[in-house]
Amino acid sequence: MHLNTRSGQGTIEYLVILAIIVVLALIVIGLVVSQTDSSSNVSQSSGKLNQLVGTGGISIAEAAADPAGDGLIRVSNNSGENLTLTTITPVDGAGTEATPITYNTSIVSGNSMTFSLSNISNSCSCGASDSIKICFFKLTTLSAAGLERTFTTTVMTQCTQNVTPVNPTIIVSPVSGTVNCWSEVTAPHPICTLSDLNKMREHLDWNYILSNDINAYDTISWEDGAGFLPVGDSSTEYSGMFDGGGHLIKNLFIYRPSTSQVGLFGKTTSDSVITKVGIVDANILGFAEVGGVAGKIDGNITKSFASGYFATSEADSANCVGALNGSSVGNIVDSYSNGTVYSGWGYAGGLSCGNGHIINSYSTANTSKSYVSHNSAGGLISEINTAHVINSFSTGRADSGGLIGRIWSCVGSCITNSYWYDQAGDGATQCYTNGDTNCTKITDANGGIAWFYLETNSPMNTWDFVDTWTVRDNNYPILKWQNQ
Repeated sequence: MHLNTRSGQGTIEYLVILAIIVVLALIVIGLVVSQTDSSSNVSQSSGKLNQLVGTGGISIAEAAADPAGDGLIRVSNNSGENLTLTTITPVDGAGTEATPITYNTSIVSGNSMTFSLSNISNSCSCGASDSIKICFFKLTTLSAAGLERTFTTTVMTQCTQNVTPVNPTIIVSPVSGTVNCWSEVTAPHPICTLSDLNKMREHLDWNYILSNDINAYDTISWEDGAGFLPVGDSSTEYSGMFDGGGHLIKNLFIYRPSTSQVGLFGKTTSDSVITKVGIVDANILGFAEVGGVAGKIDGNITKSFASGYFATSEADSANCVGALNGSSVGNIVDSYSNGTVYSGWGYAGGLSCGNGHIINSYSTANTSKSYVSHNSAGGLISEINTAHVINSFSTGRADSGGLIGRIWSCVGSCITNSYWYDQAGDGATQCYTNGDTNCTKITDANGGIAWFYLETNSPMNTWDFVDTWTVRDNNYPILKWQNQ
């Protein structure tokens, strides 16, 4: 038997060369890693920290904390676009959020920045003998296009006796004046986080003020998919004042098909006031009396708005839904809505289901209903008995009445200086199901959508375009506070 020694020798030589290449590659990688580590320390005493992967191109590269509750965190932006880091929120192991720490600092794509933290010992507690601690932080970013993104990440945090930065001049400090939220003594009580918002039902008679925008996206996973639990109900109503401060509550999710009085607030008393809040991109479904701001109000809503999807269940008597609120015996003033409103039975209003007064308000929402024989899907409001609609309008598609689904008793006299745009092809042919008295109908035949663009056209020529309304070029009028 003869062996092919030439072939075996060639194989050995090939393997030796391959091994040399691998060794050289490892040496190069080691040098690069060593270089990266030595240039990215966030404190003099923390040493080399673990590289941590984040979400959506944002990552926490390093973190350090000390027993005093101070910390440093290095955030990398690998998203491919410039992002603004608006807040960092420490979160404890039970999911309870601390007060968001505001930075509003731009991170250029491909770069990293180090941020200082304080008072984080309750969320990320490093004891004197600890070397590594698993901590949780929620980061909120804003893109140049205005897209907000929030995610929570797990961080292997280096525990050290003192997080003294190597170069203090390149450390980003929090924006001064950050509000300390959920104060038991401050009145009105500040709301800064989704956790704060969720605590309101613990004190239904308190006055609250929203200190910043809140992204409520996490509510989609609350209570096994039921989402946010409305604040107040028919037995324990909310009776205080909620001042949104002009801020937004985004992505609020509620899915409670067997529950009535569903919204941010379930039910409010006649003494309650809800003002200056925007419910944006909400997704809310309940059995009856459903709205973005409130399911049922007996008090007042002013200078507020809602957008998104609002619906009742597909069931008998599952009715009364509006984008801003469900049923009402209070007042809606200087407010508006857009989005989609759907009743699984028969009563829907673009702004409100009814039956409260609506003054200086409008809706561009589309409304529809399931039960054909119930003619109460209105562009602005589903139905009224003795309430009034004053200086208001609607432009969305409606199944029943272009402005009001049905008027029961005060036919004609309930409407003052209000109008609606007749969308071709929808189910609405009159201002309300049983008439058009005192209500201006705008169609393509009598000026079309352009009719709304001039404040000199009736009935807008009777409105207050100094303090309440403002005109826009080739568009509907809007409320003056929307530009403030």
